Amino acid sequence: QKEIMKVDGKPNAYRVAVCVLCDRLIIGCETIRKITRESLRCQSQRHRISVKSYEDHHQVTLKDELVSQYQISGLEGLLLSPRAKEATNRDGNAAFEACNSCYIAWCKKGDTPPKHAISNGFAIGYIPRDVITNEDITAEMCSLLAPVRPFAYVFAYTAGAHKAIRGHFCFFEVDLTHVGSTMNHFLKTGANPLVYVVLCGRMTLEQKNEIVKKRARLDVEKMKNLLEWFVNKSGHPGYEGVMPPTECPQPNIVADVDTSNNIDHECDPNIERTFAGASFHFTSTHEPQGDTGVY
Repeated sequence: QKEIMKVDGKPNAYRVAVCVLCDRLIIGCETIRKITRESLRCQSQRHRISVKSYEDHHQVTLKDELVSQYQISGLEGLLLSPRAKEATNRDGNAAFEACNSCYIAWCKKGDTPPKHAISNGFAIGYIPRDVITNEDITAEMCSLLAPVRPFAYVFAYTAGAHKAIRGHFCFFEVDLTHVGSTMNHFLKTGANPLVYVVLCGRMTLEQKNEIVKKRARLDVEKMKNLLEWFVNKSGHPGYEGVMPPTECPQPNIVADVDTSNNIDHECDPNIERTFAGASFHFTSTHEPQGDTGVY
């Protein structure tokens, strides 16, 4: 399996195997199987993973951009993972790596796709990099863009001298009749009472002003580009009929006035200007309450 996972042109580098049918990582001790290109092209089998079958069954029309994200050269019209590595078998046939579950289901023949296959309702795709890169998508941006919000969000940041910045994200169940179920409601009100960013405890001025607040405040152009893409090109039903906003929404930042009691002097910029990740917490059904709530 090490041979399968080698990166071409880099003898000391390895990559995680990806299944050609379900686009999932093959991790742990799971066996890496092989499905030949000829098998995928076979007329008696290809209908199970074809774009047409997907559209007929789910009564949708897939966007050309989405279809292109699941295309492999020479196998057009099929929903396959281009991340799967193609290699030559011992018998000389070209074959793609596949997980054990999809391999067994594929070998059984039939009319239905494997359970976790892309063609079984999992044509999800990704946001094109010319719209926004994954590195630029933050947790705050995702919470503001969500067309349906079953949770209120609190993003709490802690830091200080000799400490890296850490985030603690809390999700609280809220009354959906109050929140509104679509982005239209959010845009019409012009306010966003459901996303708060809280600065907790002692921080250096650099951490508070340049890093945390900058991280919380969203890039207007990137946010508008992403919203316009969701509304005009993605085909997402949650954004149907939504008018892109003229102004970028922002989360509410909650912070105390700067005093000697909550400001540290900068001591180790290499550590203090680093974001060390975040922890996520989901409350129980009946929280928060009056005496236990954060806000």
